[in-house]
Amino acid sequence: MNFLHTTAPEILVLDSRLNHSRFLSSDLSRSVFRECDLSHTEFEQCNLAGATIDGVAVTELLECWKQRQAEKAERVTRPRKPPAPGSLFPPADGENA
Repeated sequence: MNFLHTTAPEILVLDSRLNHSRFLSSDLSRSVFRECDLSHTEFEQCNLAGATIDGVAVTELLECWKQRQAEKAERVTRPRKPPAPGSLFPPADGENA
């Protein structure tokens, strides 16, 4: 089934199977997804401004995730301090060698 250049305001989709569907250049703003299986769903090049998951802004979640990824990358690339003379372990972050 294809919908092309279709407007259907306030449509109710109940107990439906739309798996493997594709929404391209579609306006789903102000839609509500409740008790839906969105597993393995991909959002590509979408405007997520104002979108929430359980009341948390998706844009905030993405920003936190990006920050954590950057912090992880920094930890991996940061050179480690050598152990102090007579010590088996390098100093912990914030400790002086």
